[in-house]
Amino acid sequence: MPIAGNTSARERWGVALRAFAGIAGGYGLATLAGIALAVWLPASRAEKALAGCFIGLLVWPGFVMFCFATRRVGRVLPVGVLLAAALAGGAWLGGWRP
Repeated sequence: MPIAGNTSARERWGVALRAFAGIAGGYGLATLAGIALAVWLPASRAEKALAGCFIGLLVWPGFVMFCFATRRVGRVLPVGVLLAAALAGGAWLGGWRP
């Protein structure tokens, strides 16, 4: 275990990449999750929008935690891309057109 203040550049870059992937990728996933839910939910427009916002608030921190829980940084990108593709595909099948 490294002593505080004695971290390598590789470890610092790993934390920076995880933080960037969690913040930027989590925002994108939260947006897509909200859109996908709003497309498929049988409710009024206002209720769909509210539910989409709430689900986004759950997805974003979940993905950030996933980014820091994985052992390898290289595993974050494929998982994020697959989740984004699945959410975008589900929303597209529901009638969403960007």
